[in-house]
Amino acid sequence: MVEQQLYVSGSGEVATLVINRPRKKNSMTDAMWRRIPELVESVDADTRVKVMVIRGSTADAFCAGADLHEYRIRMGDPAWSRSSRRCITEALTAIREMAKPTISAIRGACFGGGAAIALASDFRLADTTSYFSVSPARIGLVYLFPATVQLVRTVGVSVAKRLLYTGDVFDAGEAERMGFLDLLVPPDELDEAVDDLCHRIGRYSQFSVRATKRICHLIEEGLTEENEEAARIAIEALEGEDHLEGVTAFYEHRPPDFRFR
Repeated sequence: MVEQQLYVSGSGEVATLVINRPRKKNSMTDAMWRRIPELVESVDADTRVKVMVIRGSTADAFCAGADLHEYRIRMGDPAWSRSSRRCITEALTAIREMAKPTISAIRGACFGGGAAIALASDFRLADTTSYFSVSPARIGLVYLFPATVQLVRTVGVSVAKRLLYTGDVFDAGEAERMGFLDLLVPPDELDEAVDDLCHRIGRYSQFSVRATKRICHLIEEGLTEENEEAARIAIEALEGEDHLEGVTAFYEHRPPDFRFR
C-alpha cells in the first residue's frame, strides 16, 4: 500500500520520513510524490517534533529516483507528463519550505529524484557506501527546475552542468569534495552523526532555528537587504519568550528552558 511505501515514524523530537520500496531500491512512484506534502504538513503541525530526518528503508539505497516502470507505461501521455512534473515539484517544494529543519541520511544509491530530495533538505549526511547520479540525460529528460536550482546553489554552475550533462555516477568522497554532502562518515557512524546533529539543533530555541531557516531561504531567493518579513521576524525574536528565557538563563548560570514549539 502507498502508506507503507512512504511513512513517518518516531514519537519524540525527531520524526523520520521513510522511503520504503526495498525491492525497487526505494524508487518513487507518482503516488509517493503526491503523499509527501501531506506528510510534511503533519510533521510541521506536530508540536513535539523539532527535526525531520529522511531515510531509505534499506542499506543499499536512499532513493534510486523515479520509478521508470511507471514512466514506461505512461510516457507519451501529455496530461500525465504535466501532472507528474507538477506533483514532484510540489513534493520537493514542501520539503524545502518546511518550517522545521530537515536532514537527509544517505546510504547506498542516491540517484535522480533521490538526489533531488536530498538537495531539498537542509543538510545531507551520508556514509561511505553512498553513491550518486543526477541522471536525467540518460533517459532524455530535463531535471526538475527546483532541483536544478538547488544543485547549482549547492555545487556551483560548472559542476552542476557536468553532473547533468554526463549523468556520471560519483562516489561519496567526490560528493563531499564538491560540496554536495555536509558530512561523510563510516557506515557504523551515520546514525550517531544524525542523532548528534538533531540533538544540537533541538537543544536551543526553535523559534530562532525556524526563523533563521526562513531568512536563509529569503537570501537564497535573492534578498540582499532586510525586507518587511525579515524585519518582522527579528522583532518577534527580540520581543519573544525564548529571548527572555535565554538571557535570564545566561545570567542565572543555568541551561535555558525554551518553550516555543
